Amino acid sequence: MKRRRSGIQAALLALCLAAVVPSAGTWAQSASEQLLVAAESSDHDGVERALIAGASINARGQLNRTALMSAAARGDVDIVALLLERGAFFDLVDRDGFSALMHAARNGQDGTLMQLAAAGADVDLQDRQGQTALILAARDGHLLAVRALLAAGARRDLTDFTGRDAFDHARDSRQRRVLRELEQAGR
Repeated sequence: MKRRRSGIQAALLALCLAAVVPSAGTWAQSASEQLLVAAESSDHDGVERALIAGASINARGQLNRTALMSAAARGDVDIVALLLERGAFFDLVDRDGFSALMHAARNGQDGTLMQLAAAGADVDLQDRQGQTALILAARDGHLLAVRALLAAGARRDLTDFTGRDAFDHARDSRQRRVLRELEQAGR
């Protein structure tokens, strides 16, 4: 004799299965989390595995950062190249308004900075305080990043919301080599 399940029994069974068997969305979220962790720790193989597992290439993690932002900040040219090749958006911004290129500039990662600029990243994007990648690099004394940004066409005349440009920031933080570079470039 075949027994039919009541509507309540079927609903309970569905709830039990939902608690045990992850949905496709859960798997994708897990792969995206793996991508973010792998990029943050410069794990190239982990990035590859996460992408194969279906990770969203532009997934957001802590502070609304993407894998590309983490890799650029760490100076990982291999992971940046892989993510760009797979279609990562390079001008997305995090909670503070920083793009991947801005993270690279702030950390003096001229290699990833040049990769992103060559890929078409906006070198004049401004964060929530109006700071550009050039201002960030100049303020922190990252001479090679300043040179790379100037070579990529970064505007020297842009100011933050306090009215200070890259030269002002370099001067205020006593970055003499950067000041000379900006003066030679015409401030």
